Amino acid sequence: MSYPLLHELLNLVERYEELCAPGEQSMDGFLRFAQQEKAENPKAKDGATEMKKVDDAYLNAMIARDISFVYRYMRYFVRKAIKDSPLQTIDEYSYLISVMSHHKLSKTELNNYNVVEKTSGSEIIRRLLSNGLVTQSRNPQDKRSMILSITPEGRKALQSVMPHMQQSCNLLLRDLSWDQKMYLHTLHSQLCESNHPLFLSERDTDLTELVKKVPTETGSTSADKQASSHSISKL
Repeated sequence: MSYPLLHELLNLVERYEELCAPGEQSMDGFLRFAQQEKAENPKAKDGATEMKKVDDAYLNAMIARDISFVYRYMRYFVRKAIKDSPLQTIDEYSYLISVMSHHKLSKTELNNYNVVEKTSGSEIIRRLLSNGLVTQSRNPQDKRSMILSITPEGRKALQSVMPHMQQSCNLLLRDLSWDQKMYLHTLHSQLCESNHPLFLSERDTDLTELVKKVPTETGSTSADKQASSHSISKL
């Protein structure tokens, strides 16, 4: 739904009702009135565009908030799923299943695959090693790095947790149809594909410089910045 368009339409309807008596109002009359209003108000289009930019800034902030909330809900369900297992966090689960799926991964590859910074990733790996869920060995192609592999204990832990993890996913997505899930997956995949290269190559770039390198459609005007700042402050 286009909220700026709906807002503009409602304003036109209000002005039309003020000018015409109820008995004189009709769809044809309203369409003629709207066309005349547009012809006499050349700034209306610019105003609608500006409104759309502000609304985009607000919408972007709300989407970012919603994504963070959904992650928190998933983490809430996952804590229940792994309660009686050697795993302590959703990150440990994602690391362990990544190692099992890829058979062998370096620590850097594992961190990058799971979108985790080196310091935090090292702590996750340390816990998996100390619990005997993964093992490490020298990378034959690069003696400076270590290769991680899943252990029988790690496979056993995953096998016991997976049914509960599926239940967690079912709970989180219970109100979505198959088509909605596919559409959501497509959108999330697009977001991951566009942002993962920035995570890999621009980690040391501050936000101001990053925005210059990767311009966005919104945030270019003072009104956008104010709307975005006001919205993000609510997150």
